[in-house]
Amino acid sequence: MDRGIVALFVLDDLPTEKSPSIGKTLQECADFLRNAPPNAYLDRNFFAVIDKDTLDKNLITLCRIGNRVGEGDELTSLPVSFSDSSVALGGMDPDNWDEWLEDFRETGRSIYDRL
Repeated sequence: MDRGIVALFVLDDLPTEKSPSIGKTLQECADFLRNAPPNAYLDRNFFAVIDKDTLDKNLITLCRIGNRVGEGDELTSLPVSFSDSSVALGGMDPDNWDEWLEDFRETGRSIYDRL
């Protein structure tokens, strides 16, 4: 299923990046996606975020809006290494998210730390 392009929001003023999302919260990023024009080719269910804290740890935060099919407004997030983020987003089965989230909440480990 083609979901569109996954948006990457930069929340801190990083030396090499100037982004309109600097200083925004995860919820504000989610609201931006929900309110983007209907013809914008964007994934409305998943997005990624980097900020100074995660960048220093070589992590990216993956976020999901709503349930597995994008219904609802619940916002959940998971840390994942940069190297694994493309694998996680590119081959993501929406059913995996709930499993990964539960595992992260129980163990505090990123989704690929357990492999």
